[in-house]
Amino acid sequence: MADKFITKITNATLASGDNSTILAATAGNAYKLWQAIVTPGANADVVTFKNGSTAQSIVSVAANGASVVLPFSAVPWAFTDVGNALTVNSGTTTTKVTLYYSQD
Repeated sequence: MADKFITKITNATLASGDNSTILAATAGNAYKLWQAIVTPGANADVVTFKNGSTAQSIVSVAANGASVVLPFSAVPWAFTDVGNALTVNSGTTTTKVTLYYSQD
């Protein structure tokens, strides 16, 4: 039987200047972010994906620009340690993210 690669999908509108918890910390679990879509609003933004409070990936998007896609690759764009949340920091309140992730 072939291995299965199962991802889950979630999306959120980010809060300005705060570490939005997108995937909550759960005992015994870790997350891997395999793909993301970052959609800007009226303002330019810098979005940071974090393992708890530790920055891992940073994406810049232009005001009213096209979405930025972090495509699937063999290496996750971000990951969490067991028991940590996946948080995302944003400078504006109009940026949206769609995340494709796995939970270990």
